[in-house]
Amino acid sequence: MWHRKNAVVWLMRVTIAVSILLNAIVGGRNNQTLSARMWERKMQDKIHIVPFIDWLFKWEQQQHCYASWIKWTVINSAINHYEDISDYVTKGTKL
Repeated sequence: MWHRKNAVVWLMRVTIAVSILLNAIVGGRNNQTLSARMWERKMQDKIHIVPFIDWLFKWEQQQHCYASWIKWTVINSAINHYEDISDYVTKGTKL
């Protein structure tokens, strides 16, 4: 049976997946959400909508885009490390 908490968790997962998909469609980096991408654009002094996205998610956390960028940076680093280990195991290349 679905409870409200389960529905919220499911909705957040779907929202993240849609965000990653939209970011990929517009040429974003692997597994990066639109929020993380906007923070990256802000750091590069490019056009961004960080204030708008942070306002949308103010109920969840402060500085949503920054937190999303931090999470993506950690996840992306882990993915890259995994790919390096995979190359080492399958091809015998050095780490």
